[in-house]
Amino acid sequence: GKAAIQMHTEANISGTLDITESTATGFDGSINGGLWNELINSGSNKGQKTENFVITINGEVCDRNAIYINNLADFNKFRDDVNAGNDYAGKTVYLKNDIDLSNATWTPIGNLSNPFKGTFNGDNHIISNLKVNHAEMSGLFGYIVGDIKNVRLSNVTVKGNFIAGALVGKVYGTIDNCHVDGGSVTSIPRLVNNMYDDANN
Repeated sequence: GKAAIQMHTEANISGTLDITESTATGFDGSINGGLWNELINSGSNKGQKTENFVITINGEVCDRNAIYINNLADFNKFRDDVNAGNDYAGKTVYLKNDIDLSNATWTPIGNLSNPFKGTFNGDNHIISNLKVNHAEMSGLFGYIVGDIKNVRLSNVTVKGNFIAGALVGKVYGTIDNCHVDGGSVTSIPRLVNNMYDDANN
């Protein structure tokens, strides 16, 4: 069964807590899926946040600025959060397993109004069978002002107007160690004053 762990501290502490199949109280929220949550102190320091406190779950260190994606449901939620205005600035999103998008029509992560501003680390997992048919800024990500690294795409079909890419449509940031294996990207230039826009105007 699961063991309940409740922690209260009277002062800031340093150390390591290893939680294995446990639930913890005394936190701002819960530790689910490896999400870091701040420790709440009790007593005279109630409400203060601790520093230099490391939590591991099943031996894996949990970073308070890290988000972990374990499956397609997590990935969809992450996409919807970004597109609703959560830019994930200062956060690192880690992909923990391969994801099969099953050629279902994908809405890109991030748009002109709500770009992704964090770091996405695919941890060299494969995202397969991406299918995008979007008006503009087409790709797995639509618009980012951040960083993407260690992502592998397989069998992509991306169509877009004006700005399109397999991994990301428009990026102000860095792309590092990302690969695409198989597929196609089609971009249709837009007309401006009856002329094709070359993206410089």
